[in-house]
Amino acid sequence: MEPQGKDPAGLLGGRLRQAAAIVLLLWAGAAFAWEGWAALTDWRRRGRFAATSFYWRFEVAETMALERCLGRAAQLMPVGCAVAVYDPTQDFFRWRWAAYLLPAYDVVISRDAERAGASFYVSLDQQPPRGQLLMTRPGCQVYRLR
Repeated sequence: MEPQGKDPAGLLGGRLRQAAAIVLLLWAGAAFAWEGWAALTDWRRRGRFAATSFYWRFEVAETMALERCLGRAAQLMPVGCAVAVYDPTQDFFRWRWAAYLLPAYDVVISRDAERAGASFYVSLDQQPPRGQLLMTRPGCQVYRLR
């Protein structure tokens, strides 16, 4: 016959379950606090963040500025000509955005301008090494190469 006292194995198992539940609850609370703090920090820095072209989306300031620039440039260039996007950093995504926004043109990256026979440079930031300036606006220049 068993004594009427508490079972030591059951008591240990119950305490172990309680300790595990407390540890999991503390871990979840710490993870929630960490994520909340990171979100608050990002929200505070939102005005100073300059996204690279990898993170560009439609209707953001960068793509809208690029679209305005390329729209003005398209008025100066004949349809179907090769256009080089002058970007010394050779940013692949900026070039792809330009190609998307100029579907009627053969858009190449500036390092391939000679091989592709590009007739125009569209520059967003800096002056290309050569070319005749056709149009200049803040953050947008168009140059004729030939």
